[in-house]
Amino acid sequence: MADPFREIWRPHRYKVFYGGRGSGKSWAVAQALMVMCDMANIRILCCREIQNSIKDSSYQILRDTAERLGISGRFSFLESEIRHKLTGSRFIFKGLLRNEQSVKSTEGIDICWVEEAQTVSESSWEVLIPTVRKQGSERIRLQKPPCERSTLMRIRIFRPSYALRWSMTRLLTLRSTSTSGRAFRAPCRMLRCSRDATA
Repeated sequence: MADPFREIWRPHRYKVFYGGRGSGKSWAVAQALMVMCDMANIRILCCREIQNSIKDSSYQILRDTAERLGISGRFSFLESEIRHKLTGSRFIFKGLLRNEQSVKSTEGIDICWVEEAQTVSESSWEVLIPTVRKQGSERIRLQKPPCERSTLMRIRIFRPSYALRWSMTRLLTLRSTSTSGRAFRAPCRMLRCSRDATA
């Protein structure tokens, strides 16, 4: 079977991966983003609803991934961000809750990675979505399987004014992935949404 994370490398305005613990989604995204930063100059915003310190962010998993790939020496792991020494790529880390002005002032984002997206409030999405406005920019959302009350299911989050051609959503299962991000032979579903689709 094909790699369930292959869509990370294809252009989508929105990329939504949802699954429980052990589905490998965070490791797979961290690995892909580290490789992308090693290839080109990109700016990545890593965020979640609540981030009281850098310890609450994706900082450590990115650092561990760089070490596992043998490319940690190409990055500078600073107190509040990660920078690539050669390409100039940057990872920026922010909490969304009660941080409206700081999020709004973040410019030039190529990829926005939202962890635990099921906990992000509507007000936070209303700030974040128009902030990531660079042409060709993408938003990667990782979360537990959505319920009817989740913002994933609400039309206002995927309203056409913010969409490009299409988005993708993929359900991950423990059998379809490993914690290292390698694919196993098990089916995964992907839903492609048209410009006018609700989700």
